[in-house]
Amino acid sequence: MECSLSKKLKSEHARKDEPRYSVFLNCPLINGKQICLWCCLHICDIAEPLGRGDSAALHPTYESVVAKETDRDWDEIWYTCSRCSKG
Repeated sequence: MECSLSKKLKSEHARKDEPRYSVFLNCPLINGKQICLWCCLHICDIAEPLGRGDSAALHPTYESVVAKETDRDWDEIWYTCSRCSKG
């Protein structure tokens, strides 16, 4: 399996030894396509309003790629992520 964002976020997928790269889920933000847990966690961190600035500064490629890929602003992304993370 491969993360749907791996080609657009090559630098973020460089560490293949990270176990969170081998767990996949269907992301409602990206039309139900598979993404790795690593991407899911970073997207959720950046979307969270209180930590958005710090998280976006640590992973700036996510900030631009995900907003463009989903065609949503980060408040809309947070709405989806916050609902999805509650299971």
